[in-house]
Amino acid sequence: MRKNILNENKGKSGIYMLTNNMTNKIYIGQSGDLSNRFKNYFNFSYIKSKANLTINKALIKYGYSNFSLSILEYCDKSDLLIREQFYFDKLNPQYNILKIAGSYQKSKHSDNTKLKLSANNRNSVNIYEKFPSKRFKLIGSFVSARKAGKFLDISGTTVIKYRKSG
Repeated sequence: MRKNILNENKGKSGIYMLTNNMTNKIYIGQSGDLSNRFKNYFNFSYIKSKANLTINKALIKYGYSNFSLSILEYCDKSDLLIREQFYFDKLNPQYNILKIAGSYQKSKHSDNTKLKLSANNRNSVNIYEKFPSKRFKLIGSFVSARKAGKFLDISGTTVIKYRKSG
């Protein structure tokens, strides 16, 4: 069915719904290219790479076979946000965390929030300076190895290797 779904939606934009057939929870989405969006959903490694998204967590937990896909409406790209909001309001999708159409695209995390998220993911890098008195002084805290590497003028990979070596 994947090929049929991809072929039927090639070059079309619109609003779609994923329904968990076990829990009846739904996800509403929109895309300017439905075929490409569905290619991503059908690619398990892509889903796993974005496992922090609620719908992807559910797809991983329940499996594809327990979900159904519905096209709610085909529409012009310029109408996608308005039509998606219409379905948010009408169907109250449980897998959509943000209830305002397009708000994910507009949301930006503050530097402080990025630091906290990175620390939770254990990606943050703290750099200390060692003193002769065997004390250490924090000279930098970075959200990623890449940012720390840029500060130190070395590659992020090198920072990761040093962190792993202790």
